[in-house]
Amino acid sequence: MPLSKYNAQFGGKPGAAAKAKSAMQDTYGSDKGEQVFYATKNKKKKQQGNGNPDKPKSRGRGGMAVGMGGY
Repeated sequence: MPLSKYNAQFGGKPGAAAKAKSAMQDTYGSDKGEQVFYATKNKKKKQQGNGNPDKPKSRGRGGMAVGMGGY
């Protein structure tokens, strides 16, 4: 896959993903640097997709069992 696809996770500038991957490979070595690059990309992608991190997730019916009679 082209690294330009990942520029949004690494600053959005042209060549940012390639520069980041190169720096990570220089720091951690070829194989480990690639693993760190994709792990970082996935983490940033997950963070960008989360609309409001402070809002708690809905728990449905408040944990009450369905069909257990009246309240």
